Amino acid sequence: MARFRLKDKHCLAVPGVEWEHVETDQQTAKRARKVFPFPLYLDAEQPSDCNYRGEIIVATKADPRYPRDIIFTGKPTRPAGAPR
Repeated sequence: MARFRLKDKHCLAVPGVEWEHVETDQQTAKRARKVFPFPLYLDAEQPSDCNYRGEIIVATKADPRYPRDIIFTGKPTRPAGAPR
């Protein structure tokens, strides 16, 4: 298990984070619903995004010692503005 402290803005693939699109047909009034996986945008400068006091800690696997960690899948992202 790897744990990371985010110091900059990141978009991470977090299970359970989805974007929902709903359309209603005006003739039949039926609803069409589509759900897509969507990356979670985390900004360490926003207090509402912090899962620990003043910081964001993410991990690749769940650990019972750290229940507040945000678990992500896939590769970590580069911070905004980082060189490629």
